[in-house]
Amino acid sequence: MPKRALVGEAPRWMPSAARPVQIPIRVAVMPFGFPDPGLTVAIKATVAIPRLDQPHVVAEFVAARPFNVVPAQPGAERPLPDELAPFKPLADIVAVGPVTLEPMPSGMAVERHCAIQWGDTALRFVVVASGAGRAPLEAPWLRIFAAGEPRVVAAATPDPLTVGPNFAEDFDFAVFQAAHPSLRAELLPVNQPLIIAGLDGVTAQRSIELPPYQPVVALDWVAPGEEFEEVPLALDTVTIDFQEGVIDLVWRGNVMSPLEGLMDVDRVLCGFVSREEVESIAEPSALMQVALRELPRGSFHYGLLREDVRDGVVPPPLTPEDAEFARYEALDLALAPRMTISLQQHALISAHLIEEREPRAELLKRFGFDDFSWGLEDRALASELSAAPEEDGGVPARYGEYLIQAQESLRAPEEELVTSERYAFLVVALERENPQEALKKAQLSLGAWMRIDRRFQARMEADASLAEQIATQIEQERERQGEPVEPAYDDDGRAVGA
Repeated sequence: MPKRALVGEAPRWMPSAARPVQIPIRVAVMPFGFPDPGLTVAIKATVAIPRLDQPHVVAEFVAARPFNVVPAQPGAERPLPDELAPFKPLADIVAVGPVTLEPMPSGMAVERHCAIQWGDTALRFVVVASGAGRAPLEAPWLRIFAAGEPRVVAAATPDPLTVGPNFAEDFDFAVFQAAHPSLRAELLPVNQPLIIAGLDGVTAQRSIELPPYQPVVALDWVAPGEEFEEVPLALDTVTIDFQEGVIDLVWRGNVMSPLEGLMDVDRVLCGFVSREEVESIAEPSALMQVALRELPRGSFHYGLLREDVRDGVVPPPLTPEDAEFARYEALDLALAPRMTISLQQHALISAHLIEEREPRAELLKRFGFDDFSWGLEDRALASELSAAPEEDGGVPARYGEYLIQAQESLRAPEEELVTSERYAFLVVALERENPQEALKKAQLSLGAWMRIDRRFQARMEADASLAEQIATQIEQERERQGEPVEPAYDDDGRAVGA
């Protein structure tokens, strides 16, 4: 099996979502030489164009379409751009149809004035046909108001595995540009809408706002001690498909490998950041942590090679052991994930766990968790508690109140029967033994002991004479049980006789 990179995709929080959402993408990680060993990472997402007769629409992510590679077959009805080129100096905007032309009342030739514009990149053209029907977006159905051949579809480009895969320093990567020259740009203005006219059944101008998210990719090298390396990405291939009502977006980035290309890669980690996060977080490493913080809840698989797409090969799935290892390895990120449940719900589940009245796995399953996913909630809570200020009504105080309320709701009637003498015995036993063993001997759960202790502490605070009485009982119990015997330890630190 050829070497493929392990890819981890982090979900992200969306407005009004109850838990992080996996943005559907396809990921290719390909070795190329520039001429030294390097890697090209391509991320593809697809958005749907709402079929609404409105001047402004917002596109949303849908299932990512498969990568396309060329050369396209001569005379292909819908020539698409090569999305797995090693590098492109400029961004390409291409459009594929066909476009439906309605009949003219006069019976004359049908023509429709069209335009595609994104920022300063624009092309105006006319689609012409002798009658109603479906017309491709190329000659002889197209007249353009610019220099160059009459097309807005993709031009055929060479196969990089044929002209490469190792490229000389002076190689002209412009051969991989597929768009009409007027629809190429140094940088696509993702914060501005894409404007089209006359192409999707609506003759008036429409602006399409893309989702305000962009991918972030980090490489984790095999070599120990290496820091994550961010792969700078650029949106460089945009395909507007009017027949399917979707837009394909491909981001591409390159990085030089330390020695041997794909053999140097441990993991390729992908996530998304919002436009607001990009504008407010200046430090790239901090932005990367934000993008990847939900990685332990993400998906893990092998990245595609160009040969996979060309030959229609689906990479094998990870083995269960490899998938589990990848998930646990994702815990090494500095920024903890966010909680997916409320503080009150976490406190309730924690209270049930402390009681140990049913097997842990069954209890967690009843609440929709397993050990790993519950561990993420615990880690998220710990991060939230550590970052919160210690103040009345703050997160730590509120969580403490919720936990006490949840524990009290689980009180058993026999706990009320514990006397002050029994309480004194338990206090001393917990001083002298391993608390877990002492509670086990006393046939009490930790939750039960916490409730008993809170009850007596409250009574002693309210009644000074009772507090004095219990203090005396505790001292008497200490005398009765004698001084605790410190265990002896051997040279390996193990208790003698254990």
